[in-house]
Amino acid sequence: MELSYFGAKVLHPRTIAPIAQFQIPCLIKNTTNLSAPGTLIGDGQTDDSTPVKGITNLNNMAMINVSGPGMKGMVGMAARIFSVMSRKGISVVLITQSSSEYSISFCVPQGELVRARAALEEEFYLELKDGVLDPLDVMEQLAIISVVGDGMRTLKGISARFFSALTRGNINIVAIAQGSSERSISAVIANEAATTAVRLCHQMLFNAEQVIEAFIIGVGGVGNALIEQIHRQQQWLKQKHIDLRVCGIANSRANVDEYARHLS
Repeated sequence: MELSYFGAKVLHPRTIAPIAQFQIPCLIKNTTNLSAPGTLIGDGQTDDSTPVKGITNLNNMAMINVSGPGMKGMVGMAARIFSVMSRKGISVVLITQSSSEYSISFCVPQGELVRARAALEEEFYLELKDGVLDPLDVMEQLAIISVVGDGMRTLKGISARFFSALTRGNINIVAIAQGSSERSISAVIANEAATTAVRLCHQMLFNAEQVIEAFIIGVGGVGNALIEQIHRQQQWLKQKHIDLRVCGIANSRANVDEYARHLS
């Protein structure tokens, strides 16, 4: 259910609900690799060695932030916000609220942003006019990255690894949300960073290898010998679960293209 909600297009949540009710197993096959065994969704044993089962992303989202001094202690603000979204038929994908009750933020599809903003400005016309609420803060062209897995409920450190992966890619996190079931953690990021974020999360959460990134400055006798050693020992290092990557080669006196070709 979590995977299908957060962007996995193979199944719709309404497809999962009836088969889950009667505990009917569901086998998902790969349409681009028919020989692959596929993924079985059922009521059997789960593989606890991989607590995160999937990483999904929803692109082309927008975030609206409703905030102001009048928010704190005002009963029914959240109800009014989401009631007007419901009346307009606008789907709210993610919700987060500050602990100070000063603001409520939520994501809607980018194509629904104009309608959502107009509906909120109409609903809270008096509050906005009197300064009880600040002008609506809108962020566009966002994406929601989610990690999903049943084993996440019992295993510690998944959130740290997830956010470390985003930090490694220098990706700014706009908002964070976690489902009450503890089966999913979501982060809102810039739309153009979504592909990089998914790749880094896959590497951090599913790759058991230790990644070492090296920058070699100087390719004289010693540097050249080191590059040759790295090239020869790639397979041996892989067997030891070490992924040694040469990310840069610099030399003040010569063109280093010939050395880079050895590592391609």
